Amino acid sequence: MGPPRDLATLVAADFQAVLGSDFRVGAGESGALVFRLLQVIELSDHPGQGRPFILRFQGPATPVLAQVVHYLEHADLGDLEIFLGPISTDAEATMYEAVFA
Repeated sequence: MGPPRDLATLVAADFQAVLGSDFRVGAGESGALVFRLLQVIELSDHPGQGRPFILRFQGPATPVLAQVVHYLEHADLGDLEIFLGPISTDAEATMYEAVFA
């Protein structure tokens, strides 16, 4: 993993361009997991301005990762440090969310 990309330079459109793709998430002792980017939700009254926005990822049902900064790798976006938290879980998957203000 290289130095993480500056999140301040990323906007919703950067993530919309990779919607549906996989991110490799470092999970400490659990090893690496794969999360799929399922949603990019723009919260601005003026869509296209880039911020604020929410990212929703789908990961495996277990392990459920803690709500902390996680290290993600993506083929196009590079290395990222994103504060992610679990928002729901069932027998098949756990959903995670990141908010960019």
